[in-house]
Amino acid sequence: GDVLSEYASRSVAGATPNMIPVAPPSVLDLREIIAVLIISVKKGVLPEASFPATFHASLAGEEASHSLSLRDRTWQQQPGLDISEATQATIQELHEEGFTPSRIGTMLNMSPSIVSKVAAFRKGFNVELRRHLYLWVNRATIQNRSQVDGTGAEIKLELRHRGQLEASGTMALDLTTKNPRMQVRRELVLKAAADP
Repeated sequence: GDVLSEYASRSVAGATPNMIPVAPPSVLDLREIIAVLIISVKKGVLPEASFPATFHASLAGEEASHSLSLRDRTWQQQPGLDISEATQATIQELHEEGFTPSRIGTMLNMSPSIVSKVAAFRKGFNVELRRHLYLWVNRATIQNRSQVDGTGAEIKLELRHRGQLEASGTMALDLTTKNPRMQVRRELVLKAAADP
């Protein structure tokens, strides 16, 4: 309702109405919510046999999922843009050496966005999540620690193909909460479901 929308607007800085989750918290009392965890997948590698696929995230009983989309490759047919194999290889090499797309773009007289797309293409990235996933977080989720090893809550991430689990992985919520900017950007390799 209105209280939920107001709370979400205050919790997500700069949120627009289409960014606010429509569903109320599934297991959390609204008064206990202290944060909204926002998950995005900029790019990923997915075998063609696993497509269509859904990316699923969960934390302490809260769940969210959305289908993955094939990455935009219209840059390859852009009029007047003919990027040779040698130029693509150069972009890949410079990117792997740590040069930013902006710096590479300056060196090769190209748009940084095109450089990013070429680098992603050369690394085999073929899918993206075009919407954010939102998970409500309550105080207990952040404060609860394992009695055994002192670890905190984990965000569970899954890749599903036609409802079947294909791969999964976890990431500690502490990576986000202990970061001064309250955000984490990292490459995460999911483990295939068939792996022991």
